[in-house]
Amino acid sequence: MNPFKNTIVCVTLVSIQLFSIISINVEGLLGDYEMMSDKDTQVEKDVKIGSALRSSPIFKTYANYTGTDTSYGFFSPNVGSEFVLAFTVLDCDGKVLGEHQTPTSLEQKESKVRFNLCTFPMMDKIMMEEPNELFDDYFEVMMHQIAENIKASYNTGYKVVSEIYIHQPATITQTLEGKTEKLVLLERYTFRF
Repeated sequence: MNPFKNTIVCVTLVSIQLFSIISINVEGLLGDYEMMSDKDTQVEKDVKIGSALRSSPIFKTYANYTGTDTSYGFFSPNVGSEFVLAFTVLDCDGKVLGEHQTPTSLEQKESKVRFNLCTFPMMDKIMMEEPNELFDDYFEVMMHQIAENIKASYNTGYKVVSEIYIHQPATITQTLEGKTEKLVLLERYTFRF
């Protein structure tokens, strides 16, 4: 019996696992750096190499089974919603009566959390390469129902302007200049009642 046989197998498996963890995390880190900074050809090249390795069938299967298929971002703090909803109630003269981010009928914390879940399909809409009429109809109906709920709190409310904003993080250069993230308008609906 060879006492080194088990040792060689263990060292090989540990080496494969460490390689998997390090390569996925480095690829994720470089991808985030590329996204947050001005384009750099060397970083872009490294990201492409890491992405090709990560998408190879053997590596992908191994990473899925061992749970190492997510980069360091999986362990980051839970961030807030990427979308901000804004509802402005106006009277017939155009005077602002009120501004809200959630329906006025939501009072409990659980109902507010569940309401925030309605913005999750918005990411699917953004990721689509072509416009999807079904998603457009869904969000128009959703925003109309929320606007109607908010308008019900105002007797003289005439119309509600509903807007969806998405966070756009600042690049590293912009952060060093003191600029922070900004909100970019994604959708705007105007409902008259």
